[in-house]
Amino acid sequence: MKRARSCAASSAISGTCNTRETVLERDGENVQTNDQYQAVSGTRTSPYDGATWTQRDDLDIDHVVPLAQAWRSGANAWTTARRRQFAHDLTSSQLWTVTDNVNQAKGDKDPGGRIRRGHHRRAGERQKRPRR
Repeated sequence: MKRARSCAASSAISGTCNTRETVLERDGENVQTNDQYQAVSGTRTSPYDGATWTQRDDLDIDHVVPLAQAWRSGANAWTTARRRQFAHDLTSSQLWTVTDNVNQAKGDKDPGGRIRRGHHRRAGERQKRPRR
């Protein structure tokens, strides 16, 4: 399947070109997308456990600072627009592609201790493969 469309190259996040699809594409290698902007192939490595995945259903898009943690830390005073921007922030290193069950197990705890050494990144930077 050829790369049909790219969410990352699109100026609008809407419909099937949503935050999840954009992050799946951004954080993957050899990603192919279909006409609905869905990342249908490629590999992604989770920074939490170092596992490499090819099936999108094995992945979650994690908020490094969970939304509940942000709320407890002051987001409750933000405007709705600011909270929405934070939840879908593609300009910082807030959203990562991670192993789904690892993400679900950590719940809404703060990020301390979850991120494997060498996996910190700057805004817009792709996830790096762990050193073996």
